[in-house]
Amino acid sequence: MEEFEALGYLVERVPEHFHSLLIQRRLLWKGKPSEEVVQAAVLASQLTPGCAKGQPLRLLSGYGVDTKFFERNELILRKFLDVLFEGEASEQSLCGFLDAYDETNHWVLVVPLEDGLLPFKRQRVTTSELAQVALPGCRLLVVENEKCLHQLVDVPGTVAVLGCGLDLAWLDSFRHQDKDVAYWGDMDTWGLRMLARARIKHGQVTSLLMSKALFDEHKRGSAVKELVRAQDTVPPGLTASESELFCHLVKSQKGRLEQEFIPRQQVHKALQAWLSSSSNPS
Repeated sequence: MEEFEALGYLVERVPEHFHSLLIQRRLLWKGKPSEEVVQAAVLASQLTPGCAKGQPLRLLSGYGVDTKFFERNELILRKFLDVLFEGEASEQSLCGFLDAYDETNHWVLVVPLEDGLLPFKRQRVTTSELAQVALPGCRLLVVENEKCLHQLVDVPGTVAVLGCGLDLAWLDSFRHQDKDVAYWGDMDTWGLRMLARARIKHGQVTSLLMSKALFDEHKRGSAVKELVRAQDTVPPGLTASESELFCHLVKSQKGRLEQEFIPRQQVHKALQAWLSSSSNPS
């Protein structure tokens, strides 16, 4: 009865689009002060992608919460944001989604694309560590989604980093400034936003497999509606052709094409073209 009353209290006070989550995932709020759950719902409704602008979450101001609120309520905040942004907060991590300095560390997958380049075939590393170490080789391939690992091919002198989301601040480390960097992400507003962020952080970034021609080639049967866009205006950092793709996706009824739908042969061809055009010797 006490749990039922608490649920009734929450349903009366939080926006309707969160009701299903509260009903289906009672462990998210069970044992928490009801007013704090309501406050988390209000906060989630105010947050937008990238709003932290590199600050730690505990230093965000103007939202009416104390410095420990994000730490206490990370999970329920993330789930509320997932409702609003089609699961992107969990996909990218809360810090990555909000572009916050990650004091708890975001884990990514590091994979050498040349035998012997690293003493392992794949390893999880935090992005804070990536900012502090000089990786071997002369190239970095940044891939939005970890599940695209099987589409990659050997590329001499190259280390791939998969699963960063918007957590790309490590790219501005002086330890990576001499690297040729390429970025491959989904063809949607989120992927292009991440590409733009990577280029702003590093300076020179080659985009792979993210063109209007490629989107048009594979959209039939593979493109889907992007339910929640990262933004409606072109993010700074994109080239003219990338900006054209962004605008095209925003106007399209089905403006999302995930990386996994690009044939492996085309991925290999793009990686080979990047290798051939690289200014660094392999």
